[in-house]
Amino acid sequence: MVDRLVVITTSASASASELVINGLRPFIPVVIVGDRTYGKPVGQYAIAFCDKVLAAVAFKLTNADGQGDYFDGLAPNCAAADDLDAQLGDPGEASLKEALTVIATGACTPATAVPERARPQSSRPVIRATGWDAVLGAH
Repeated sequence: MVDRLVVITTSASASASELVINGLRPFIPVVIVGDRTYGKPVGQYAIAFCDKVLAAVAFKLTNADGQGDYFDGLAPNCAAADDLDAQLGDPGEASLKEALTVIATGACTPATAVPERARPQSSRPVIRATGWDAVLGAH
């Protein structure tokens, strides 16, 4: 049995990644290492009409405790950069190194621990909706 989960995320982690993290939180400790996730706690169904496809938001994802309002993403417990100069799997790569520290010690490196009150609400830029996005209220 798994007694905890350590997940490495970036600002591009969304949908299924966030579903696994949020879905397991009521059952086991989940430690997020890296950056705040994208924030997509909803799903769509594709509806074809004429020569277009509308991917309408059709459902919201929640966990066993009813939690699911992470539209601004899931904040990391331990901040770590996505070190693109290192090879995949290199234990010296910043986010993997921090995850291995959490696994070995059970805690973040002190400099990377992110207090809940200090976590930013969103690291994504504000995107102004135009065209169909504006009509549908999508962004």
